[in-house]
Amino acid sequence: MENDQVIKNNIDGFFEYFEHEVNDCLKLKKRLYKKILMVVMLDTLACSRYPCYRTDNHGRFTNLINNYADWEHSKHIDISQLFLMLKDKNMCGSKLAMEVSRQLENWVEGSVYTASDCPSYDDIITFASGSKEEGIVNKARFSELFYTYRNDLVHNYKEPGYGVEIEGDKEPIHHSMMNIGNKTELGGLIKYDWELVFPLSFIEIRIRNCLKNLKKYFEETKKNPYDSYTFNTMWLPGKQPTKH
Repeated sequence: MENDQVIKNNIDGFFEYFEHEVNDCLKLKKRLYKKILMVVMLDTLACSRYPCYRTDNHGRFTNLINNYADWEHSKHIDISQLFLMLKDKNMCGSKLAMEVSRQLENWVEGSVYTASDCPSYDDIITFASGSKEEGIVNKARFSELFYTYRNDLVHNYKEPGYGVEIEGDKEPIHHSMMNIGNKTELGGLIKYDWELVFPLSFIEIRIRNCLKNLKKYFEETKKNPYDSYTFNTMWLPGKQPTKH
């Protein structure tokens, strides 16, 4: 059994290490490198808090973001992405799709919108009919889209979509982008798509908030964050870590 001082030293050392890593990461020149490294660090921090999700990347990542990132709008619904998901499933005639379309019509081309401009989960789910539509609404939560973003960065070495990032933006933004060649409902040849962007500053804020809040959790529970990881000569993981 570790004594309180040993645990405190481990907690301090663990979080000081990641603070330094974030600072070093931000010194890199290429923005893509910074983003990839920071979402990897978020994943690693998620393992410290949710070791029982060792084989569930989605569960540990979204739980971390929803519970420790201090992101007020993490569970809000991105209506632009939700509409595209419904369209992809040929569900544009549903009550849900019509409500989402109605809300999107209030967005003005050339303007910028954030998650605060999107409805809450409770405001949208009432329009969903059946488990299939409810599942699509869940996938359009901003925390879920951030996980999708993480996957594209880590596995495909790119960011999803065609959005243009403006340095210093601290929240995910939507901006309109002209798409020439697609017919509109009025028969025109110019269509505007809404592109979603997760800015670098947003990711930095989320990871620093996670570091702050996770450290507080470990200090209050007197748990050692290193216990969530396997340190062994054998590369394959052994016994499943216990649940925090």
